[in-house]
Amino acid sequence: MYNLFKHQDEFLYSIHRHTGLVGGYRSGKSFVGTLKTVSKKMEYPGVDVAYYLPTSDLIKSIAFERVSELLDNQEVSYTLNQTDKTYYTEFGKIYLRSMDKPEHIVGYEVGYSLIDEVDVVHKNKINMAFKNILARNSARLPDGTNPQLDFVSTPEGFGFLYKFFVTNPTDNKLLIKARTMDNTEITQGYIDSLKDQYSAKELEAYLNGEFTNLTSGSVYIDYDRDVNSTDRTIQDSDKILFAGMDFNSTNMAVVFHVVDEGQPLAVDEIT
Repeated sequence: MYNLFKHQDEFLYSIHRHTGLVGGYRSGKSFVGTLKTVSKKMEYPGVDVAYYLPTSDLIKSIAFERVSELLDNQEVSYTLNQTDKTYYTEFGKIYLRSMDKPEHIVGYEVGYSLIDEVDVVHKNKINMAFKNILARNSARLPDGTNPQLDFVSTPEGFGFLYKFFVTNPTDNKLLIKARTMDNTEITQGYIDSLKDQYSAKELEAYLNGEFTNLTSGSVYIDYDRDVNSTDRTIQDSDKILFAGMDFNSTNMAVVFHVVDEGQPLAVDEIT
């Protein structure tokens, strides 16, 4: 038995065809994703399941240890073929596959699929990978229900997960959000360290599990004309000017700064 957090429990027992758990760092996403995969394997003996990660390296460095530990804890006998990235258990197979080579997601059939960190996969590959994963997720289940295909992920901008669950919602989809703070075992020191390293926008994603734009406007979004402006100009006494240059194929710009008492101030611009 595991003591699960509320969002983990909701994800584990969801009966929706597609359930997504989107959360901040250390909110327990991957653990409960692995747990649900192993649980489905035990629930449906003879029906294989699959766990997908962005790269083969992540399968070797993370998934092997995580899946093996859960199988050991459940006292499920198994052998692992690391070359084929497949577990052979007393209940059937658990396939571990990467999404960086979508053309390799062929040749097997499963009754449950879990996709981990889908938004890390390059946009040129994810559509093909998802179509192939859907095609593999076609096994007939003994209780007559439809095979589930679930997701666990850190929100990475408005990518695949946002479009799948937010832009195109259906009755068969459930999106669950979790914060880092929902993990009661996380220390305040860890949370403070994240706050020291990330911008406010990044913290919305990596701490609060919210979708936010991480690819543009990360500097300008925090600019305040009242707080950040200055009427300082270049003086004859300024011995050092710092020039920041923007090199483009056509128009270019140079912004000059001086430093007063350790504070950089923009004082002139050439375009």
